Amino acid sequence: MNSRSGRSQQIKHNYTKIYALTAALCLVVGLIVGLTVAHFVRLDETPAHTEGPGSPTSLPSETGPLPTETRTEAGTSPSTTEPPIGAISWVSKSSADIKTANPLLPVSAELPFTGMPSGVVNIYAKRETRNDRKLQLANSQISVNEEALRAFEELNFALIESYPEFELLILAGMPTDGTTGSLSCSDGNKELPASDHAAGYALDARYTTKVDDKTVSYQFSDPIVALQTAFLFEKGAKLGIIQSRVHVEERTSSDLRHLRYVGIPHASYIYQNNLTLESYLNEVKGYNINRRLQIALADGTLYEVYYVASSGDTTSVPLPTENVQNNTYTIYGNGTDGFIVTLKK
Repeated sequence: MNSRSGRSQQIKHNYTKIYALTAALCLVVGLIVGLTVAHFVRLDETPAHTEGPGSPTSLPSETGPLPTETRTEAGTSPSTTEPPIGAISWVSKSSADIKTANPLLPVSAELPFTGMPSGVVNIYAKRETRNDRKLQLANSQISVNEEALRAFEELNFALIESYPEFELLILAGMPTDGTTGSLSCSDGNKELPASDHAAGYALDARYTTKVDDKTVSYQFSDPIVALQTAFLFEKGAKLGIIQSRVHVEERTSSDLRHLRYVGIPHASYIYQNNLTLESYLNEVKGYNINRRLQIALADGTLYEVYYVASSGDTTSVPLPTENVQNNTYTIYGNGTDGFIVTLKK
């Protein structure tokens, strides 16, 4: 009897061990399964692409939101509360830069330019000669910005190539002594402020040619040179030159002899859309770094333009880092309240 009772207790003890081992095994298996599931959940939550150092970044889309800005300390660069759509750099501009002479600076009696702009050269001393042809000058004291001069010279050489009997005669620009006087009003036209020459990007011109061995000149508006003028204005726009128009009340008036260098993309857009410089600058105000005005040239070159409002003594102008690194951008003051950014893509 005692022997049978002992065997029964041994069997119960063995079953208890089996139950304990089975429970422990189930616990281990459950732990392994739990860890495996957690691992795959983490993999599933990992972004499909993360940008590491040196990875290419995309520019902000025209419709996507710009990252929210936060200022950490006075004078520091803006940071973002979320990853930016594209890499953005910041360039500081002072309030004085708004009125610094540049190709897009509007100059008039209401917005006079004072001081001597940089980059201005005497045309007589710097003009180029090709095949014994060159810009003709009314006098030797006319000056203009050197970048603008090269564009005007290319326009003159293009005119000569298409119409060999014609050349441009430069009547007025910025006098070498830095004064503006009333040069652009010498024909009695008082609508165009003489001060437009003050920034160094404007010239007054007409055609000069030979008729019966006599030198004669024609205004651009003369019907006899209509073909030449149509060619001149279209070609000029491709070189960055517009036939300058100035607002008079709600209408525009034209002084066809007055040409203004504004830069290739801007001249192209102004010409194609029949705008004035002033109306173009107002239109650009409707664009920002997130929604840029795109200007495609005939050769396929693409430019993007947008406006940045002044924020006081110092303005942080946002630009795509790619353009900053490649130096393919310009920032020009608009003369009143902000900056025009141009990107070459």
